[in-house]
Amino acid sequence: MIHVLPDPQSVAEHAADRIAHVLPSVPNLVLAGGSTPAATYRALCRRQVDWGRLDLWLGDERWVPHDHTHSNLRMAREALAPAAHRVLPTPWAPDLSPEQAAAIYEDLLASRSPDDEVRPGLVLLGIGGDGHTASLFPGCDAVARDDADFVATFVHQKATWRLTLTRRALAKAREILFLVCGAGKADALAAIHEGDGSLPAARVSEAASNVLWIIDEAAAAGLARTEVTRP
Repeated sequence: MIHVLPDPQSVAEHAADRIAHVLPSVPNLVLAGGSTPAATYRALCRRQVDWGRLDLWLGDERWVPHDHTHSNLRMAREALAPAAHRVLPTPWAPDLSPEQAAAIYEDLLASRSPDDEVRPGLVLLGIGGDGHTASLFPGCDAVARDDADFVATFVHQKATWRLTLTRRALAKAREILFLVCGAGKADALAAIHEGDGSLPAARVSEAASNVLWIIDEAAAAGLARTEVTRP
């Protein structure tokens, strides 16, 4: 299902309403990085949410210190100030490898889930202009990983390491919300919904059982054959 809103702020408000509605029925909220999620987090802080009962997971993270300007953890804690203490940080230390950090975080998420298996509740995702989602980039080995739920991956396009939930883990989510804004995402969004399904975001969406796309008019511009709803 695709909901089209007029502009980015409308997307943030609509997404915040949906998140606030779903949160009482899930044990965790999986956070995404980027400007669109940040606006949604700020809108969510204006809703009534019982933060004390929720775990906030990072769906992906850059391999940088926690206080780095590119850190998703830092952004989430700033945008979700009332719930900053509920965000579970991925490990980072100079003497730790990305692979070790990913394994530690997977174990942590499993320990916070039923039956010691990573089970995301409500997941927030975005997409890049290349069709990536979380840190599952086209051509990266993490896209095909089905032997783990949280992995380290070297992103050649960015020449850097990332940590990310895998498609296997995302497929287990109770619900996934894709938040997409801007004309720069229109071609990728059209390829995801009207292309051959090979882009990482398309593969994640196809694998999941309950997916809602909340997008703005600019991002929807390339959708010629896809049915959309304008709430």
